Amino acid sequence: MHTKLKPYFLAAQESENIQIMARSDDWFSFINMSDQCEVTVYFEQPSQCIVMVQVYTDGNTDDDDISLEGFIDYIS
Repeated sequence: MHTKLKPYFLAAQESENIQIMARSDDWFSFINMSDQCEVTVYFEQPSQCIVMVQVYTDGNTDDDDISLEGFIDYIS
């Protein structure tokens, strides 16, 4: 797993609110029941950012660069 993505993955594993659905060396995904969306977190090579993509049950999507602190807040 990319070294910049690993802290996000570890934080997700420690959260009692989510369960990892799938993962690879470059990304991981989970369901956020409170937001009713599937979330994928990955390292974007060109921008050197961690990106979180949310796909909602109504088909809308949202993607943002996210800090580790913001991600921990999101999954808490």
